[in-house]
Amino acid sequence: MFDNSSLKKGCDMLIDFIKFFFYTFS
Repeated sequence: MFDNSSLKKGCDMLIDFIKFFFYTFS
């Protein structure tokens, strides 16, 4: 199971990855 802090960190990492992807390929 995930606690809120782990889920928050996971979402932040995912958002950073998506931003990196868009900045790189846009």
